[in-house]
Amino acid sequence: METAINLLVCFAGNEERAIASRVSEWQYRHPRRPDHEMFALYLGNLKAFIVGQPLSSADFATMVAHCNSDVASNEDRRFLLPKAQGLQAVANRDVKAWEDSIVDLLKAHEKEAKRGEYKQSFDAYVCFQALM
Repeated sequence: METAINLLVCFAGNEERAIASRVSEWQYRHPRRPDHEMFALYLGNLKAFIVGQPLSSADFATMVAHCNSDVASNEDRRFLLPKAQGLQAVANRDVKAWEDSIVDLLKAHEKEAKRGEYKQSFDAYVCFQALM
């Protein structure tokens, strides 16, 4: 769902964004996995953002607290946290925070490309997960 929204933001109009924002969570999150709760929260806010709805500051506080906790996965810390912070920065028109989140995502991309599971693959020079 995240990739679809990213493509819509780049190439689609308001009508397509509105359609995407109405996709129910069960349609892209089946079966439900407890380890994806924070990502689902992020996607919910991303769907709201693409149609101009306000973001939930409570959701972002929950995501940040989770990503900084001991129970957060490595992927949540490295990828979800800067994406959430970047989305919040764009919504708040905070250029510095947005730039910082991009730097963090690029560092995550570099680390994944150099030392991640695809480091030995000639097909995986770019970690698209980090860049989305």
